[in-house]
Amino acid sequence: MKKLKTFLYVFKNSVTSTKYYNDILKTDFWFSLKYFLMLSFFASLIFSAFSSITVIPETISGIKSLAENTRKVYPEDLVINFKEGTWETNKEDPVIIPMPDLEEESKEYLPDNLVLFDKNGTIDKLDEFNTLFLFNNENIIYKNDGNAVTSQPLDFIPDLTLDAKTVNSGIDKIYKYLKVLPYVLPLFILIFTFLFNYLGGVLFNVLFIAIILYLVSLVAKVKIPFISTLKICIHAVTIPVLLQLVLIPFPQINSYLPGWFGIFTLIISIYFMFKMREEADFKKLDK
Repeated sequence: MKKLKTFLYVFKNSVTSTKYYNDILKTDFWFSLKYFLMLSFFASLIFSAFSSITVIPETISGIKSLAENTRKVYPEDLVINFKEGTWETNKEDPVIIPMPDLEEESKEYLPDNLVLFDKNGTIDKLDEFNTLFLFNNENIIYKNDGNAVTSQPLDFIPDLTLDAKTVNSGIDKIYKYLKVLPYVLPLFILIFTFLFNYLGGVLFNVLFIAIILYLVSLVAKVKIPFISTLKICIHAVTIPVLLQLVLIPFPQINSYLPGWFGIFTLIISIYFMFKMREEADFKKLDK
């Protein structure tokens, strides 16, 4: 409880008090780092909770819809045997499995067919049959995100028989896993957000901005060591983190204003540094 009260006190003053930043310069760096870790954890917790409320129902609904549509598009009488890096079917080439029904937005970017099985199929068949994947005698051919054609040997596919019964059995297993998704996904989002968004992303931003702030301090002839600019940035980032949480329901803002988080952090850090200059003697604090 005492640690939580301390965190809330630091959180409040990091947002509202320019005078508090003078006290920050007197504290150990690890105090600021521990504050950042707690701030990151609570921010990750809030993001995880909000995302889980919106993402989990949509994810489960989307998976179920895709699974049921996959049942419909897979031909009842089609049997595909994968063995030793090649395949055989009980039908004559070409064999086409159409694309499952998806949302209208997704349909714009996807072809009409999911898979084309053609022993002698070449690259041009991708466009001719408007298919996502082409299986020829030895390779799987598809277009990557850059729309470049990619070819991969079929050796990675284990020996198996794929038919309607196997597809339905696999979908039934997916439904079993969906039951634990509401419990597992929030934890995954929490860990991923904490490690990659805050420790990986925000902390890197803070370090980079601290370097810029230090250079600004040199130009402005403010006597302040780099470790102090780092501490200022760690606490100044509280406001952008708070704003980022407020904007969770509006993810499109990131695409409209790319890099706003770092720019805003820099502006706030510069503001606090110069307000401190007015209120305190840096030379005295940094000795």
